[in-house]
Amino acid sequence: MAATAQWDADHLGQTGVYADHEDHRGTAGALKDFSNSLEYTGDLLVIEGNRIPPHNPNLLFHPDYDREDVIGSLGRTSDFGPSGMILMKKRMLDLVPEIGFFDLKEQLIPRALERGERIIVREIGGEGDRLSDADSYRDCVRQMGKRVGGENALGPWISAESTIHPTSLVGKGTLIAGNARIEQNAVTENSVILDGVVIGRDSLIVDSIIKQGSSIPPETKVIRGTVYKDHEALIKNGSSS
Repeated sequence: MAATAQWDADHLGQTGVYADHEDHRGTAGALKDFSNSLEYTGDLLVIEGNRIPPHNPNLLFHPDYDREDVIGSLGRTSDFGPSGMILMKKRMLDLVPEIGFFDLKEQLIPRALERGERIIVREIGGEGDRLSDADSYRDCVRQMGKRVGGENALGPWISAESTIHPTSLVGKGTLIAGNARIEQNAVTENSVILDGVVIGRDSLIVDSIIKQGSSIPPETKVIRGTVYKDHEALIKNGSSS
């Protein structure tokens, strides 16, 4: 079987792992196969994994959704863009063919409307920006920081578990997560420093992503790069010295 599910319907609320290795069923096709493998008959809340979560997903659960002629509740942003979230009744997946590629947004939703089904559209907030590369990832981090930052909307956002040397400079737009450590005279600007990272003394990190557990040697410059563990690799267009 090309597609396999590693999950048990008796463990609702836990993480499910589903892999579509060969058939390339598309989002709607994979969702149908996964739900069928669980023998799951309830409603489904589908969240696109490469977008920032919306502000108010609970607004999808509108009283109109309980109407018999309504098959789904689709989220949108404040500027009428896609939010990456839809609440659907299980029977919506009956419209998905058993074989072949079938996309959720481009094929399943139009087919449901063509069949006379109703899909209500609800504003649930969020910018709807997609995560596709390092630049969009940093942009999304800044947007989420503005959402929860209050007076500190421009950052930096620093975990209470991190250690920041008093001579270091953590600039705007920087997220420092978990137990990261920033050593003396290091400078970070508009960057994402993940859990367990060590930024060595006199280093300069600008417009970059330093992945979990990485160690940046002293006096290192990383500009528009993504650093993996032990300074092993930088993304294309990144620079280091």
